[in-house]
Amino acid sequence: MWRLNAFRLDILHKSGIMNNSIEELHGRAEDLWREACKEGQAVAAREALGVSAFFAERPVYESTNMALKDLVSQVVEGRPRVGNEYRRVVREAGNPAAIAAIDEVFEARDAAWRGIGTIPASGLGLRAAFAARDAAARFGLAPDPGVADTSPGCRCGDVLLGRLEPEACPLFGRACTPDAPVGPCMVAFEGTCAARYRHRRA
Repeated sequence: MWRLNAFRLDILHKSGIMNNSIEELHGRAEDLWREACKEGQAVAAREALGVSAFFAERPVYESTNMALKDLVSQVVEGRPRVGNEYRRVVREAGNPAAIAAIDEVFEARDAAWRGIGTIPASGLGLRAAFAARDAAARFGLAPDPGVADTSPGCRCGDVLLGRLEPEACPLFGRACTPDAPVGPCMVAFEGTCAARYRHRRA
């Protein structure tokens, strides 16, 4: 299953499709599998690690299978679209109660995204009725336009936009690692660069 999933993920990568959560699970399964295969590993420990690797890998199998089926159907139909591959937990219409609650309190606003810039109506701000609870307005807080939002050389914005593979960033694996992150993509375990760093293959 692991090798099949690795093959499927490679196909998705070549199509510019990345899912950091799936990459993380796939890498975790690989780590467990390698631990189970270590010389001198006790039989009971080997079996336990093998079972853990299987259960870590199973969601990867299901997700990559659904994604590839959806891509093939789009090609056959000649109709590209945004697909929902989380139908087992997410409805097409979303959560109506949550959407209504968010819409009551917040409104769409222009927002600055680290390494990318400002995207119109891509963020949320409190509506006028809740202005008294808006800390930014109350305390006069605002980003300093004179301060860069990423370190020199960091290409996180291009990685997030799919213009650059993590390894093509000059800081990746050198000045920027999970233990000493320079860019935001290397900070959290689900970050694109962090996942690629941990689970890259020679």
